[in-house]
Amino acid sequence: MTSTAVRAAWLAAANCAARSPGYREKAEFALTVEEFRLLDEAAGRARLARGAYAAEAALAAAAGTASVGDMTLREALTELSALPGWSGGSG
Repeated sequence: MTSTAVRAAWLAAANCAARSPGYREKAEFALTVEEFRLLDEAAGRARLARGAYAAEAALAAAAGTASVGDMTLREALTELSALPGWSGGSG
């Protein structure tokens, strides 16, 4: 990556943070290759970025409501949360 591209990426990230001052918390989780494939396909169907889809799905599951038009994701999140070592993404 050129220094111009690095600077542009940094400025874009800084702009995003400035536009979204209420969004400072971050959740992370790890997926198997198969789980990632499922997430990628579901996000594509919903026409969302993977991170946006995962965030909406996790929040909808936490609230007990339907998520981004894909009820099977709620079931997947229920199974995921039952896995040993799942920390709810607080990692």
